[in-house]
Amino acid sequence: MKKSILLTAVVLGLAGCSHMGTGGMSATPSMANSAPVYIVFFHYDSTVLTTAAREIIDAAAKSALATNPRKIEVAGYTEANAPPPTRKFAEPRFKAVEAALVADGVDRALLSRAPLPDQEAALPSTADRRVEIRLIDRRQ
Repeated sequence: MKKSILLTAVVLGLAGCSHMGTGGMSATPSMANSAPVYIVFFHYDSTVLTTAAREIIDAAAKSALATNPRKIEVAGYTEANAPPPTRKFAEPRFKAVEAALVADGVDRALLSRAPLPDQEAALPSTADRRVEIRLIDRRQ
């Protein structure tokens, strides 16, 4: 029970963080030499966007529309590098995030996919149930 409560607290805490730079999590979008990263988490065995996930995608889309990035990377595990339990969810999770961004007015032509590195699959289970949205600035 304690483990479940702790895991829930960690997931909710992480889901609220909308920007992450190379030095860790930050609440400010202005980071030197680092594109803002919006992290969308999914429930175990699910491809459904939660309310919190939808809010993070909305914030990413709003930022993209305001800053006109060169491209928007949607990064997640692919079927080839995802841990076995999450392989079948990799593609639908990519599609869910991409569709939500487009529905929010983001030009589909700006979207590109990037796989998360294999070594990250060894992280705790919430890490393998995420998709990252990276706004790649024109200056990079």
